Amino acid sequence: MTAPIGVALIGSGTKASTTPNTRSLPILALPDFIKKALQAGKHVLSEKPVGKDIETAQDLIAWTYRDVDLNRTTWSVAENYRFFESHTYAAAEVQKLGRVLGWRVRINDNMEVGSKSYGEPSQAKLELLKLRWIAKGLISESETPWRKTPEYQGGFILDAGVHFVATLRYLLGRNNALSHLAAFTVQLRDDLPPVDTVNATLRSKTGVSDTFTISMATTFKGSGYIISCEKGTVTVFFDDDRVVVTRGSEESTQSFPNQGKGVKQEVAVWAEGLSTGTQDDRLSPKQALSDLEVIEMLLQSGKKDGASVELLLQ
Repeated sequence: MTAPIGVALIGSGTKASTTPNTRSLPILALPDFIKKALQAGKHVLSEKPVGKDIETAQDLIAWTYRDVDLNRTTWSVAENYRFFESHTYAAAEVQKLGRVLGWRVRINDNMEVGSKSYGEPSQAKLELLKLRWIAKGLISESETPWRKTPEYQGGFILDAGVHFVATLRYLLGRNNALSHLAAFTVQLRDDLPPVDTVNATLRSKTGVSDTFTISMATTFKGSGYIISCEKGTVTVFFDDDRVVVTRGSEESTQSFPNQGKGVKQEVAVWAEGLSTGTQDDRLSPKQALSDLEVIEMLLQSGKKDGASVELLLQ
């Protein structure tokens, strides 16, 4: 491939980087900028989620296949959790332990006022709300409410939840693709609308079902994933980057203290793919769409008081 390669890194924030080909934008603005970059002949690596909802994502993917020469210009969707070294190791260990018998996912967080992810620069029409919150002492002047008054479904559950869905799907592998779910949702904190907690049961195409819980507003501590297999278990401790594998009475622990957030790894894989002409499946828009479908259906099930929902895009 001839150099230099035209690339565009597009993420979910709002401030434009000083690097000409890097933009940080709100979720709602991503599709337009992705299209502009692709039309300009640039390879695009955009941030998750792939869209604010399934319809938006499917329209963008269909447009890409219809109007973009993917032999010359490519679009990838970043999901750094699929590039954590601990998750890659754990996924490989699951494959060695035989048939999957179950899983338990528990993500506990209590979003702190003042944290970086709690608020980023908002749209102008949210400024009045921002001033009110500052006056009430709910946020500082450096915080803003775009995630707390989102114009897209789910708020933090969408923005952060796709990470945890992506991780579970990666650990389970293709042979254990998800097929159905049922969820209860609730908003425990007034400043985290529309919902900040999901308690769900997920079922795979093999018929196995188990639990999946995310809360951005709990005082429970400890987050992680446990996969039960015929020959043992794989436990991923999210808080300290450990993976514990049991095989019968034997137990082994691997630590990954230097893995960071997986961003360097995913960008390196993306860049290698540009050179070889082969996109890593972990970065494909269709994988990101599958992650998004689970989140959207969790929210839809919650609105229907825990009704069972079939997943069609896994």
